Amino acid sequence: TKFFAISFLRFNKEGFPPKFGRKISRIKSYGVNFFEFFYFCVMNNLVLTAIEAARKAGRAIMEIYAHPFEVYTKDDQSPVTQADLRASNIIKECLKPTGIPFVSEEDLPSDRSQFGRYWLVDPLDGTAEFVKRNDEFTVNIALIENKRPVLGVIYAPVTGQLWWNDEQCQVRH
Repeated sequence: TKFFAISFLRFNKEGFPPKFGRKISRIKSYGVNFFEFFYFCVMNNLVLTAIEAARKAGRAIMEIYAHPFEVYTKDDQSPVTQADLRASNIIKECLKPTGIPFVSEEDLPSDRSQFGRYWLVDPLDGTAEFVKRNDEFTVNIALIENKRPVLGVIYAPVTGQLWWNDEQCQVRH
């Protein structure tokens, strides 16, 4: 697919992503096989894609946050703003090249149980706090495989703080 073609274009002449050089040495020293290494590269590419999506959505959210905005009410009586919808669309476009289905609070498919693997997104977690303008809201993106999270990204656009983890639960900041 295009997603993997783009991934391999980033590799250096030894066939490894240049910025993962130290991690590659560590992997070699522990005797990780090719399939584990390939999975490591794919997961890192997915993490980078999710981080980019969260940051782009965060920029859009902050553009709306800087000006007066309208608040609407969903069927469940929770608030929704243009920031929720815009962030959801941005994330969806960023994640589309992965070929993995997208599930969002603002864009729910009729039956997500059909997906063994999907992106689960809350484009603006804390809409009520966003509306109150207390700076306590985040962009949340998770990759779900077989009903369990294997990758997660949380981005706080006000402070610029970003957290992510992978299947080994190695939380990074």
